[in-house]
Amino acid sequence: MKRLTYKRGDFWADPNEVLYIIGNGDGPYSNLHLTNGDIILTCRSSKWYNDRWSNFLKIHKTVTVNQDFILWYKVENLRKSKKLTIVMDHSEFEVARRRTMNVLSTLTTLNILRINTTLSEFLGNEMVGLNNLEW
Repeated sequence: MKRLTYKRGDFWADPNEVLYIIGNGDGPYSNLHLTNGDIILTCRSSKWYNDRWSNFLKIHKTVTVNQDFILWYKVENLRKSKKLTIVMDHSEFEVARRRTMNVLSTLTTLNILRINTTLSEFLGNEMVGLNNLEW
């Protein structure tokens, strides 16, 4: 575990307990979203975490996700490009256009479930349209 200073004192952060990190645009502050539901405001930028914790993947200017907690991802083919959405526990994150190809290649090597339809619907734990899934 690593010791971090934050608003209320010291916090010992275990990278395996962090779901995702959202950086604030107001400066070098980040919100760590933990597996137990806590949100910790730290005085470090998301780049600082991304450089030190190897299992994190930067998908947007302000969003860095833990690769271990990605459940599946969805690719939608648009006219000129692809729209990539990553789904975690109860959160969905859209990947930035410029990062789509790099993130897609990383997710492919991790063997995470991929969905190739624009009309895929998930209702709780039941999936509709199973014939559109790829492994």
